[in-house]
Amino acid sequence: MIKALFFDFDGVIVDTEPLHYEGFLRVMKKFGYSMTYEHYKKNYLAFQDRDCFIGILNELNMKYDDKFLDELIEEKGRWFFPLLSELPIRIRGEKSDEGAILTFEGLPEFVREASKIYKLAVASGAQRNEIEVILKRLGISECFMFIVAAGDYVKGKPDPEPYLTAYRKLSQIISDIDISECAGVEDSFFGVKAVKAAGMKCLAVTNSYSREILSEYGADLVVGKLSVDLLPLRL
Repeated sequence: MIKALFFDFDGVIVDTEPLHYEGFLRVMKKFGYSMTYEHYKKNYLAFQDRDCFIGILNELNMKYDDKFLDELIEEKGRWFFPLLSELPIRIRGEKSDEGAILTFEGLPEFVREASKIYKLAVASGAQRNEIEVILKRLGISECFMFIVAAGDYVKGKPDPEPYLTAYRKLSQIISDIDISECAGVEDSFFGVKAVKAAGMKCLAVTNSYSREILSEYGADLVVGKLSVDLLPLRL
């Protein structure tokens, strides 16, 4: 029986991947780098900023160290973070998706109802301040017990470390919960791989990838959207 849900952030709670993509392009433009959104989606979606910049720098055969990576992350953050407070929040597909932070139909209601049944936390590669401001704006920050974000672990998704870190943190609060009683909520095949490698069940939503791809990578349940009629979950 599932007792806890660990939510990915980007692609599950909000969709700011197009903004992240633009942020990486803005930072790397001075090095002559460009990529299509399809390239980003195939290779970097769900990665934390550090891992994405490492991948891009490797594409360019550029040398780097931690100091240089920190500078790139900070430069992207200076552009990206203010947008999370300034842009309006809209339901994806309800109006024009441009110039907005996008969330998903039924998501806040699903989170609130799920929090009455399960222990909830966030396990994400996003920066902590980014997650906090969006959860607050959506009015669901009180539904989550804690946040695991970039910097709380070393290896990002598809490595299971983000989810294992979340499980260890939850185990310090609830001593009698087994990892098999936890489930990850994901939208990407990178995330599904991480959840399954951690030994958890996976609920996947087709916000970013097709049902076929998410199932192929091992998702236990794939849905078109997170809605309250899914509760309690059959995993």
